[in-house]
Amino acid sequence: MISIFIRKRLFHPDTVRYITQLASGRPSYVHQKRIDELVLGLKQDNNWNLFDRFWILAQPVQPLSRVSLVNPTSVNMTEVNSPTWTANQGYTGNGVDMYLNTNFNPNTQGVNFTLNSATLGFYSRTDIIETTYNLSCIVTGIPNNFCGMSIKRVGNLMFNDINNDSATSIDFTGATTGLFTASRTAAELTTSYRNGISIGTTAVISSSIPSLNLFAMASNNSGVPSVFSTRQMSMAFAGGGGIDSLKLFLRIERYLDQLSSGVI
Repeated sequence: MISIFIRKRLFHPDTVRYITQLASGRPSYVHQKRIDELVLGLKQDNNWNLFDRFWILAQPVQPLSRVSLVNPTSVNMTEVNSPTWTANQGYTGNGVDMYLNTNFNPNTQGVNFTLNSATLGFYSRTDIIETTYNLSCIVTGIPNNFCGMSIKRVGNLMFNDINNDSATSIDFTGATTGLFTASRTAAELTTSYRNGISIGTTAVISSSIPSLNLFAMASNNSGVPSVFSTRQMSMAFAGGGGIDSLKLFLRIERYLDQLSSGVI
């Protein structure tokens, strides 16, 4: 195990592994402390070991935004058509052709993400109604296979589908800013959360895990990007169904508030 000892502070080895993915151009010592605090908090809350990927898109240096905090040696995110990146805030799409390929396939690379225990989530800084998926991979055909989040469409409909063979919706009239999480915790139970508070549940039985890369700010529709978003995203993650959404929200909001980027 390795550590970085800077100004008499010993960072957690997982913080070190993340930061040292950049050979140069690393963030300041002050920001490294923010990352370390987040790492320690996720571990204290027993959430850390439940993530397969955890991307902090809101960073002061752009290359680190594409590295997963958890499993940092995995393949980085790929920017497609240069989505707009804003320091300390994250990425924004253009609604036409910009998106992020996470290069994470939940079927072949998921460890914590399983058929009946799985979570997707992201942090939104934009309050907007869009008929799109914000984080998704969807196989269309007979049968369909949905794994994605569409947090608010016309008619106040939210579609959060985790390993379903059909798209299902719940009513949602709130703002689309903050942390949104969708967690499947049983064969017939998926719960949607905003800022750690349950919005509602669906009881569609699970079918299978799509074998496609997750796209952010667009839908991966059987390998073809579609329905692009204009939302600004500061975080994105995938993992097991046991993630504590409220504790996670409090950790993420504290991190973003330190960057003056939190919206709650």
